[in-house]
Amino acid sequence: MMDYRTFEGDFLETKEGLIFDVKGIIQPEMYKIAYLRYMPVDFFNRNYANAPKTKKFRIQKEIEKKYSVDIADVRFAHKNFIKIYDIESRFRILSQFKPEYIFRSELFDFPLQAVPIRDIKTIHVPEVYLQEKLESEPEESLKNLVMFIHEGSDIPVSHIGLSGSYMVGLNQPKSDYDLIIYGEVESHKVHAFLEDRFSHSKSFQYGSSLIKTYTGRLMRTHFKNRGAGFHVPFRDFKRMELQKTHQFLIDGRDVFLRYIEICRNDINLPDFNDFSYKGLDRVILRGEIVNDSKSIFTPGSYKLQINSIQKSIHPIPIEEIEIFTFRGRFLEQARKGDKVLVNGKLEQEKINSLNEIRYRVVLGTDPNDKMIQINRSNVKLS
Repeated sequence: MMDYRTFEGDFLETKEGLIFDVKGIIQPEMYKIAYLRYMPVDFFNRNYANAPKTKKFRIQKEIEKKYSVDIADVRFAHKNFIKIYDIESRFRILSQFKPEYIFRSELFDFPLQAVPIRDIKTIHVPEVYLQEKLESEPEESLKNLVMFIHEGSDIPVSHIGLSGSYMVGLNQPKSDYDLIIYGEVESHKVHAFLEDRFSHSKSFQYGSSLIKTYTGRLMRTHFKNRGAGFHVPFRDFKRMELQKTHQFLIDGRDVFLRYIEICRNDINLPDFNDFSYKGLDRVILRGEIVNDSKSIFTPGSYKLQINSIQKSIHPIPIEEIEIFTFRGRFLEQARKGDKVLVNGKLEQEKINSLNEIRYRVVLGTDPNDKMIQINRSNVKLS
């Protein structure tokens, strides 16, 4: 599968068994921008490799204490792995074991994570994996989920992929279904279908499966899982989550949809070297969303009309600014006309061929990042 163009949602497996999730679509020539997701436990201690499941909690705590990291879970499969979700922990582990995977470029004044192409053993492709899964003996819930989206939105199944732990055999009995929808038209069809369907009912049967949105205690659990690490009060989290359609449950399992605006076979992509980025400072802005047309996609963005600058060391020489994110928690976060508070990293983007400078606020790289509706919120500025 090495001839595949890597996309957001693909997984890379290295020759040493490390598993990374690909970020973005535009990639440098000899690397794939991807962040560490799973790592064999024997990197930390050879005795962990054959440890029984009863030692799971002990393994996690020992690694966390020794390396000052946060581990999401320990997975037992064909090999024992740790799962790392926290960005800072991913960098800390790589700096210890694979510092060459911390990618630095003159195009960025901050580090990324990237795997050299020479080290890649396998590229796991979500749409290929889902097709193989459907042709074998898929779980009833997964089959119903795919058909629910396919029939309701009238998009080809070939534009749907299944990412996440399933692709690499590290799923658990209640693992999330992390689906990807490819293509701008297809994405808008799915989004419109789900928005219409959930506006009529928050809970309903599809075939043998129960589909429902997050309400009541389910919203509290959702807040614990998705809101962890980001300092947003539950009341604000709940209000914003209720308007989102890219996440719901089927038969008690979490479903998360990522919409990718470009299909894998599209060829008109910019070059990685066309852009360069420079982080400036933390900013807090108040303003009004004037364009939300890209707010469902990964990466997602909004256009913000700045009404006031609450905090910024660096001057912002524009009245409208892009709000940009790779993180799912900030998708469908606000709609056109909403007045919002934005707390994020101000970044300078340069289009190198045109020598043109633009500015954007990036969300999702820091626990203090937030975008909250303030026309109905009592958020206190930090």
